[in-house]
Amino acid sequence: MASTKGEEDAHDLARWQYKSVVYCLSQLLVAGSMPLMSKVTYDELQERKYAAHPIVRQIIDRDCHVADSNRAMVEHVISKLRNGYQTFISMPPADRRGFLRQCIDIHQANRAEYQDVMYPRYRERGE
Repeated sequence: MASTKGEEDAHDLARWQYKSVVYCLSQLLVAGSMPLMSKVTYDELQERKYAAHPIVRQIIDRDCHVADSNRAMVEHVISKLRNGYQTFISMPPADRRGFLRQCIDIHQANRAEYQDVMYPRYRERGE
């Protein structure tokens, strides 16, 4: 089935919008750049993690390593949606932003948990 030039342009624009949103959100937290945090910050991150949708949380917890970039993690979660990118692009823009924010919150909380568990071990060796 042949598509028209207008359909191709609309698809290209949607793809560009998706990539630009993912890129901007991925810059919010670069892997490995998270400084040590206070207990209050850690607790806030965990609250946001458990406030997110449980299926999204399960996908990220099960499939994504804490060292993965936000972009790779978001692309993986979107690929796991029922119809993948088509499901994501059919969501209203506000819902898309909320979905991406939830994904990044979960991933950020996982990184914080990893740091909380692993950092004392590194500190003991260095001191």
